[in-house]
Amino acid sequence: MSDGGRGIPNARVRRLMLAIEDVMGQSGLATILRQANLQRFASALPPANAEPALRAAEYASLMQAIENYYGRGGRGTLTRVGYAAFDRLVAGHRLTAAAYRLLFKFLPLRRRQMVTLHWLGGELAGRGGRATVYLDDNRISLERFPLACTADFTRGSQRNGHDCHKAEWYAL
Repeated sequence: MSDGGRGIPNARVRRLMLAIEDVMGQSGLATILRQANLQRFASALPPANAEPALRAAEYASLMQAIENYYGRGGRGTLTRVGYAAFDRLVAGHRLTAAAYRLLFKFLPLRRRQMVTLHWLGGELAGRGGRATVYLDDNRISLERFPLACTADFTRGSQRNGHDCHKAEWYAL
């Protein structure tokens, strides 16, 4: 594995760049790509396939460029970009989303949350990774264990590859 970490699939990179464009506009995306030293994507976004377009360190530099551009408002912008990327993920899986919507009419809330996290975990883990969804007393948790974690390269993170992505939904 190279210095930059594992490869990020083109489809995920494209979804992120389109989400950045949705939130910041075309010129905002061009500025962020320039600040992240990813000008090669300014003229054409990567195709939507499983081939790696970026290394984890380059993906992290893209996130850091947004935070640097907006300063204190960077966190809110990254949240909006995350929502837009998730919307694009769901829109790209219309048949799956329609099946889940139908299924969710008959499932209790806790089970719907587990099914959703299981699907999302599989999308995040990709090939070569593993996602686990589990339920304990008052929360549902998702953990993703790839060979090398994208978060290992973000803003001086001290995480290791086994504590990389964890999401929890607490019961209300």
